[in-house]
Amino acid sequence: SRNSDSDVFVYAIPKQVKVGDTYQMRGVNFRVDRFPEFQGFSPSVVIFAEGGNQDRRIHYKMHVERRKGITQLHFESLRASPPGSADLSREYTGVSCMLVSQRGLLAGARLEVPPPKGVID
Repeated sequence: SRNSDSDVFVYAIPKQVKVGDTYQMRGVNFRVDRFPEFQGFSPSVVIFAEGGNQDRRIHYKMHVERRKGITQLHFESLRASPPGSADLSREYTGVSCMLVSQRGLLAGARLEVPPPKGVID
């Protein structure tokens, strides 16, 4: 059973992701945006997620790289309970996590990242 006060983070990516897309999964709204491109690195996107109820909105970001999947997560805040307790008593803000592996989470998604406007190759 899930405590009604607990935060719910959903990591969901469609099979094909395009900059500008929006989608919803299990009450969480997702928006796909461009991530700055750097020479020598695979194209990537950042997916902004927002969920939770009116009283407690949850915001987090997923950095998704082509052929790797989710490689970084950034949480606006994380709430935690001490070991052995069901009470949420701590809140951590601005938490970033980096996945150190050859493949990230949900690596099967294909990214469609059009060139930025105003950029000349």
